[in-house]
Amino acid sequence: MPGEMEVDTAYSVGDARNALAKRQYGVIVSDHQMPGEDGMQFLKSLRAAGDKTPFILIIDKGCEKVVIDALNHGADSYLQKGGRLESQHADLRHRIKTVVRRHGAEGSEKQNKEDLLSASDQLAAGEEEMRKQLDLIIQGQGEPGKEVTFSESIMDSLPGIFYIYDAQTLRLVGWNKNHQEVSGYTHEEMLGKHVLDWHRVENAEAVLAAIENCMANGQDSIEAPLVMKDGHEVLYLLTGKRLDTKEGAFFMGVGVDINDRKRAEEALRVSQQILEGIINAIPVRVFWKDKNLIYMGCNTVFARDAGFAEPKDIIGKDDHQMVWRDQAELYRGDDRHVIESGCSRLLIEEPQKTPQGNIITLLTSKIPLRSSEGDIIGVLGTYMDITERKRAEEALLESEKRYRLLVNSAAEAIVVVQDGMLRLVNPITVAMTGLTEPELVSKPFIAFVHPDDRAMVMERFQRRSRGEAVPVRYAFRLLAKDGSIRWVEISAVTIDWEGRPGTLNFLTDITERKRAEDALLIANRKLNLLSSITRHDINNQITALEGHLALLEMREPQLASNENLKRAEKAAGQISAMIEFTKTYEDIGIHAPLWQDVRELVGMASEDCPLEKVMVINDVPTGAEVYADPLIVKVFHNLMQNAMRHGSGATTIRFSLEERGGIRAIVCEDDGVGISAEMKERLFTQGFGKDHGLGLFLSREILSITGILIAEEGEPSKGAKFVMTLPQGGLRAI
Repeated sequence: MPGEMEVDTAYSVGDARNALAKRQYGVIVSDHQMPGEDGMQFLKSLRAAGDKTPFILIIDKGCEKVVIDALNHGADSYLQKGGRLESQHADLRHRIKTVVRRHGAEGSEKQNKEDLLSASDQLAAGEEEMRKQLDLIIQGQGEPGKEVTFSESIMDSLPGIFYIYDAQTLRLVGWNKNHQEVSGYTHEEMLGKHVLDWHRVENAEAVLAAIENCMANGQDSIEAPLVMKDGHEVLYLLTGKRLDTKEGAFFMGVGVDINDRKRAEEALRVSQQILEGIINAIPVRVFWKDKNLIYMGCNTVFARDAGFAEPKDIIGKDDHQMVWRDQAELYRGDDRHVIESGCSRLLIEEPQKTPQGNIITLLTSKIPLRSSEGDIIGVLGTYMDITERKRAEEALLESEKRYRLLVNSAAEAIVVVQDGMLRLVNPITVAMTGLTEPELVSKPFIAFVHPDDRAMVMERFQRRSRGEAVPVRYAFRLLAKDGSIRWVEISAVTIDWEGRPGTLNFLTDITERKRAEDALLIANRKLNLLSSITRHDINNQITALEGHLALLEMREPQLASNENLKRAEKAAGQISAMIEFTKTYEDIGIHAPLWQDVRELVGMASEDCPLEKVMVINDVPTGAEVYADPLIVKVFHNLMQNAMRHGSGATTIRFSLEERGGIRAIVCEDDGVGISAEMKERLFTQGFGKDHGLGLFLSREILSITGILIAEEGEPSKGAKFVMTLPQGGLRAI
């Protein structure tokens, strides 16, 4: 066999073992009869030691039982001595190639071939004896119509079912015990069954074609289901061999039940298909390499990362052949560590070059790839592209740094509150409370609020959390560590804090301002007291003046028409009215602003104003409240009086709410003569008007305490329209 095979010769089993210890062989060809340990003992010892090297046993003619024993102990084939030397060499060469090729096959195809070859070898081993017995029957030494009988030791040792059919009639003339048992038929029912009795009608053509091919070429095989007596079907791998006798031709064969194998193959195919579908569907990249760090496979997204269209394009390549060749040794170093140590490397951040030339960041995990026996045969890896996540994390970190710098540099206290607990505080908060950051964080915010203010703060906090309108800024008292009280003004916005709702709060220390306000309030009260005393004294003097003027008119009747006396009386009356007006408005700014029902304010003002025939229409919705000084009712009263005194011809006064671009306003309008353009410019200036000139001026001052603006927007001859524009959060619905 020159040019095809390399052959080493050993003259004893001992020499053969020495040769096997030095190198690996593709096949062992051994004679059965040898001095000392024979070929059968050699085979058994090899298989017992786990050596699976293909083995061909050479036997003498007539040693069929030895063949069956050898095949049962793991021999791959055999060769009978005898005949021409050239034919023997050709047959041996063919058998060597066959067993080597069979040994290298994989999966179910390998097993099917092994079953076929095993059956073929065993059939060949008993072929001579079968031929002799068939000749005896055909020559009249047996009874026609009866089954052909053979050596039970041969037939019953064959794998699966065994059968012999007459090539002319296609009737069964011989079978083994297993064939009869699995079919469910009796001995009498088996004899003479036609070959097609075992098959479905749709399979008949293929079965007959296989038989014809067997008779023409000497051997053939087919996978087909056999129908048993009870109607159930069993899938068999059937192999047939032509058997020629002196008087006629037969075909005999064996069938191996492959139902379980087919089911396993289908389950394996489906599971592999599902697994492949899952691997290719997930965004995670998956790959596996052998111990030489050669790629054995990957999923679709990995192949595309590598610049290939399909996973099959990457098989057989290594990292030096990829677009990331610059990182090849980094990856291969990790791979070697995993293979050599047997330990996984998980969640490693690594760079990778893309087909476009960009460098991205991967989060990689690698584990040992093991065989079914547990041996490490390579490495299995996965990775995710976390480039965008890394950029987002870096941007977030930079943003957090800037945010922290801004918060820590702020001149006012800043705190984040979530679920009522402090989550973040800045240095000003620490200084204001006298507590350290750890003492503040994760403590209830309300614990640092003065007990008298807690209900108000909690109520506004809960309303803000529900998305309801609350004052933009409001004040309360804060408790410091040393027991001192600080007045703070808070403004807050709802934010997302670490994935959940929270509030960002700005606290301005207004303690000094509150002290100044308190001092001013005390001063105002003293001034009001002084004003009250002074007003009382002035009223006494005015009363005396008016009395003297009246007495003068009584004593000197001729002076009743005196112009100077009339002017004096008028001046005294105006002074008296002005003193009374200042009494009404002396409490401006004395009391704190509060929420007041607008509809009720209109009703209260209309009750105190002599409307005569003018009708007040109250279109303000129920439950609308305005945040204003308590004297706002005087503003509404003054607007009604203005309509009565100066809105000549007015029959209705209407109060309503308007919204303009998200800004709300309270509107008071009448259907009188309106106000001219030149008068509008001076309408709210001090001293302007037909009486004392303080009504609209003081109304504007009262409204401005809480940021409410007032303007006249009516058209001359169409009525006056006073619009009181409210600040953001200055109106709420309850």
